[in-house]
Amino acid sequence: MTPNPARDFIMLSSEVDMDNAEVVIYDMQGREVMNGSWAAATSTYRSELDMAPGVYIVEVRNDLGKWSERLVVQ
Repeated sequence: MTPNPARDFIMLSSEVDMDNAEVVIYDMQGREVMNGSWAAATSTYRSELDMAPGVYIVEVRNDLGKWSERLVVQ
């Protein structure tokens, strides 16, 4: 995930097929603040951010499992 810390957008990339993956961003209280879908057959995902500065968790889920990473928004 880049950039991190972020301001206006994030980009996610994967070496495996992310067909039908869901991208969800949670605040530190566990509330969903943003979600999107990773388009089929692409290796990158870009999302514009419209969130207050703070620390968030980005979670990506698909049929293969779940991955999460901490995101700092400035």
